[in-house]
Amino acid sequence: MAKTSKAHMKAVERFNAKAYDRVALRIPKGWADELKEYVEKNNLKSVNHLLNEFIGRILDKSATNDTIIQGSNDTSILNKENKKPRKPRKPSPTQEMVKQWSIDEYNGESFAKIAKKYGYEKTTVEKRVKEYRKILET
Repeated sequence: MAKTSKAHMKAVERFNAKAYDRVALRIPKGWADELKEYVEKNNLKSVNHLLNEFIGRILDKSATNDTIIQGSNDTSILNKENKKPRKPRKPSPTQEMVKQWSIDEYNGESFAKIAKKYGYEKTTVEKRVKEYRKILET
């Protein structure tokens, strides 16, 4: 087989730079192997092709979430049921809120009780109150 020349490789790089956008994708350990198995099992071209097809169908307003890959009924790898549910993030507490936590703690309430009362993690409440007190001391 003939070697690809440097000029040809540069030409391909220039074309790709003009024609395509690059997107980096980070996925949890093990998912890459699952994607490769899925591609092989369903006789698809590549993982890249699978993801391009998936994204293309998301961007196509007429497509439904059920039709990920044409001709494939197995969407388990992309199914929401396989994902661990995430806790919704709380907004950062305001300085007034931290001030109130500090007052509550000074009046004898435990950090755990304050955290439960305001819906934050105990460690967050404790950390913010200690930071607030350091600011007051200076």
